[in-house]
Amino acid sequence: MPRHRYVMRNGKLEYLGDVDNLDATPRLQVNTDSHYEYDCPITGKMVTSRYGHKENLKKHNCRIFEKGESDNYRNNFQKERDQSLRNLVDRILPV
Repeated sequence: MPRHRYVMRNGKLEYLGDVDNLDATPRLQVNTDSHYEYDCPITGKMVTSRYGHKENLKKHNCRIFEKGESDNYRNNFQKERDQSLRNLVDRILPV
């Protein structure tokens, strides 16, 4: 059973023909992580492209977290919160 081959050009799917199942030529699969689709947490507007993502970060003076940065933030946040709570208790109830 032949496979069908298509390609996306200018937003339209074009049929290229059938491909024989016994075709021995290796296939190259390129996995691009360029699909962005999310609501901006600041404005609520939909971001749907890599360029839109980049511009949205620049517009709101944001950046992407470095590896491990979010974990460090959570750990430091808890430590700082605990320390400020201790300081508050010490001010209210001096020993």
